[in-house]
Amino acid sequence: MDMLHINITPTNNENPTNMLRRFTKLVRSSSIVNTVKSKRYFTRENSTYKTKLSALRRIQGTKDYNHKVKMGKIVEREQGNRGQSNNRSHSTETQSTTPVTTNESK
Repeated sequence: MDMLHINITPTNNENPTNMLRRFTKLVRSSSIVNTVKSKRYFTRENSTYKTKLSALRRIQGTKDYNHKVKMGKIVEREQGNRGQSNNRSHSTETQSTTPVTTNESK
């Protein structure tokens, strides 16, 4: 990354607030902040070799899993719920529906 230096010298009778305002204006116009922010989260794309290797590993893992399921060594996973329980809603069928009576005596 090329370093860009910004020099600010105070003019006659210039207060520090105005000098700071001039500095920030120069920094914005030079787009230093934008270039730094754009490079902050830069990640290289995987090479074609790495992409192919990961695809082959994925295919081999699927084959191994299907073979183990076929041999009965592991129980086949359910599709779609991603580990969440099947009992999501609270049904009223299990709750008692008989009315509650209270004896209030005076």
